[in-house]
Amino acid sequence: MPIVKIDQDDIARALAPIWHQKTVTGKKAISRLRIVFKYARAKGFLVNREIIDEAIIILGENKKPAKPSLALPWLEVPAFYQTLSDNDPTQLALRMLILTGVRADSVINMQINQINGSIWKIPALYAKGRLSNTTGFDVPLSPEALNVIELAKNYERNGYLFPSATGGPLNKMAMRNYLVDHKVAARPHGFRSSLRTWLSDQAQCPFEVAEACIGHVRKGDAAIDAYNRTSYLAQRIPYMQDWAAYVSGKS
Repeated sequence: MPIVKIDQDDIARALAPIWHQKTVTGKKAISRLRIVFKYARAKGFLVNREIIDEAIIILGENKKPAKPSLALPWLEVPAFYQTLSDNDPTQLALRMLILTGVRADSVINMQINQINGSIWKIPALYAKGRLSNTTGFDVPLSPEALNVIELAKNYERNGYLFPSATGGPLNKMAMRNYLVDHKVAARPHGFRSSLRTWLSDQAQCPFEVAEACIGHVRKGDAAIDAYNRTSYLAQRIPYMQDWAAYVSGKS
C-alpha cells in the first residue's frame, strides 16, 4: 500500500495477531513503523505519524511482560560445559559462547582473521549496537578459549571457525536447537546472565568492568561517556580467565 493511504486500522489489523502473544516482536514492529513514517515525512510524503499511537489505542495496552532468556545458574554451568564435545562445530560454538559471554551472532560469525594473539576482535557488524558501533568489540581470550579455537580449526571452512554444512556461518538456531534437543533449561543468550551473575556473586567484580565483560554499552551521563571511552580490556582479562578456569573445571 502507498504509505499515505495507510491508517491506524490497517496497522492495528496487521499487528493484532501478535500484539498480545509476541510482546517483543510487536514492540519492535511499532518501533520500525515510527522510523519509516518519520523518514516518509522528511521526504515530503503527507503522512500522519500520530496514526501509530492511534493504532496502539485500538490494539489495547500490551501488558504481557517480556520473558528473560532461560539461563542456567552459574553453579550448574561447569557440569553442562563438561558434556560438550570437542568434535562438533555447534558444541564448540557453545563452548566459545559460554567462555566469552558474547552474543550468539558474534560466535557464529567468528573467523580466524578476527583472532589477534589472545584478543578476539569482533567487527562492528557483529558487535552490540550495530547502527552506532563503529569500532567493534575486543574480547580477551582465556587459555581455554584459545584451546577451543585450536579444536575448531579442524572444522574451519571459508574462514569460519564454526561453519554450517554449506560452508557459511553456523545456522542461527543451531545452538538453541542443541539446548532444546538435549533438554537443557537454558538458551544461548542466557549464558550471558550466568556469567554476569557469577561476576557479581562470586568474583565481586566492579560494576563497570562486569558490564564491559558482557559488552554492555554504558548509557549514563553524556559528558562522562564522551570522555570515558575505555572498554576496560585490561581489567576484564583476569575475570574472564577466572571464569573460564571455573567453567572448565580447572579452578
